Amino acid sequence: MITAHDDGIVRLWDLEDLEGLAKQNLASFTLLGADKPLQWGRAIQSVAVSTDSRWLVAGSSDTKAYLWDLSKLGGADNPEPVKPDKILDDHQMPVRVVAISPQGRWLVTGSQDGTVCLWELTQKGASKKHLVWDPMKWGIRTIAISTEEDKGTHEKKDKWLIVGTDDGTACLWDLKDLDKQIKNLDKQTSLKEPNPNKNKLAPKFTWHGHKQEVEGGAIRAMALSPDGHWLVTGSNDTTACLWNLTNLNPAIEPRPIKILRDHKMAIRAVAISPKGQWLVTASEDKTARLWDLEAILKPKAGMESGAVVLEGHEGTIQAVAISPGDHWLVTGSGDSTARVWNLRLNELEVMARRLVGRNLTYQEWDEYFFQNSPIARPMMNYQFQM
Repeated sequence: MITAHDDGIVRLWDLEDLEGLAKQNLASFTLLGADKPLQWGRAIQSVAVSTDSRWLVAGSSDTKAYLWDLSKLGGADNPEPVKPDKILDDHQMPVRVVAISPQGRWLVTGSQDGTVCLWELTQKGASKKHLVWDPMKWGIRTIAISTEEDKGTHEKKDKWLIVGTDDGTACLWDLKDLDKQIKNLDKQTSLKEPNPNKNKLAPKFTWHGHKQEVEGGAIRAMALSPDGHWLVTGSNDTTACLWNLTNLNPAIEPRPIKILRDHKMAIRAVAISPKGQWLVTASEDKTARLWDLEAILKPKAGMESGAVVLEGHEGTIQAVAISPGDHWLVTGSGDSTARVWNLRLNELEVMARRLVGRNLTYQEWDEYFFQNSPIARPMMNYQFQM
């Protein structure tokens, strides 16, 4: 488990330390990030871990990103702070978001200065850097990286790099085409005349689904479906947009296939469940909303496709996560609590019948489990104080 702090320090906790877990005193490493406050401060803004658990990267307010090779760590009882293996110092303003591609080849950093840097991640760490976006007027807010399955080998490969900005724009790069683009740039930079586009890789698509205004339309959250077919973006404009990533046509700007408008305030977090059944949006309006993705994509006559409203938090919901198997949803809030929600309707129906001591009527089933009514009333949820 990783925690990141406003003092520029990242801590790595050993969840297999059962004795420490029981005593709420887990063994941990302290990873040193920023060593002194600068103009922008030194708070850690974002962290990411590679799928093989080898690399940890943290983006900081001090304009830098820090990379650690976790395979080098010794025992968790080592009292000495661990310095980063590499410091990526290529942005001019805070590094808001970092990501490592699912196949572990690319490390991406996005900054408030409007730049996105793409690093090739090798056995020795982050090596060659490519600036995939010129300095823009508006900052980078979110990053997502999708995969697709090779039809011949059935291997998973990195596909789309997707970036969301402060002005509501989403930009996509095809990671499969990047090698060709990089080779072309290398040829251009070998010419005698200087190349003003050195190491700059233009996006393949630019999407406009949210309100096109600074901050008011900022894309605050993005999530991908497990199969890489669907992307959901959540914005300050209170809407979430659902996009189809398959069969994109470079000659036509894609439009969202569905715009979800139920929230009253900015959306701060989104998620699509591992099995692809549920889409979750969470907002500054203190609610999370649970959507049946199939009902959105394939609406049936006479059936509502509205959201189930999850209420109970007293502050902005800033994070959501869904467990493997689509069983549990966790919401984390600015009210210093996390809540765990049961997503299995059959279990909820059993609990509801036990509560009232009888079978539910058709009206009760319809009111509490379908349409736009809050399922949170009969839903068993657990609250954790943080």
